[in-house]
Amino acid sequence: MRRSSLTPADRRHFAAILFIGAAVFLLIALLFFRAGAMNSDEQEPAPSKSPSSSVSTPSPDVTPSPDVTDEPGVTEPPETTDTPESPEPSETLPTPSPTPEVDLYERLDFRPSTMFNEPETYVVSSPDGELNVRSGPSTAYEKLGQLYTGTPVQVHTIENGWALVMFEERYAWCSANYLVAAGGE
Repeated sequence: MRRSSLTPADRRHFAAILFIGAAVFLLIALLFFRAGAMNSDEQEPAPSKSPSSSVSTPSPDVTPSPDVTDEPGVTEPPETTDTPESPEPSETLPTPSPTPEVDLYERLDFRPSTMFNEPETYVVSSPDGELNVRSGPSTAYEKLGQLYTGTPVQVHTIENGWALVMFEERYAWCSANYLVAAGGE
């Protein structure tokens, strides 16, 4: 008969590893058990199978009236369609903030490198009567809309002949060549 070649220290290490493994296994089992208990609390309760409850199945060609309950002699008031019911607020949806934050750079493809301390007021002066507003400082950028001659605009910076202006409550770019300072037409 051969004896084990494990030393007492090796046996202690082996016992410690077994103990830690068992503790981890129990912890994982406990977590799964608790998660299962939480999920079963959220589910609707199973219908009662008491002998006093009766289940009726309507025939395929007869549809029950929406104001009739399963119990004879008991009717619910008919639903009114005058006022639509608003859904109850869900607990999982976040409540909207009263003043949503607006990203002023949302539609821009190119952001300015510098900004004026205070925006300066200019007036659109285009020979065509219209000035294109773009998402970047070049005709290669997407056209966002137009400003018309005589329209005052707030200019936040001018870079390489292009002005960063407020357009539809967001920043946009237009050619500075067709802008005149508000006081010096």
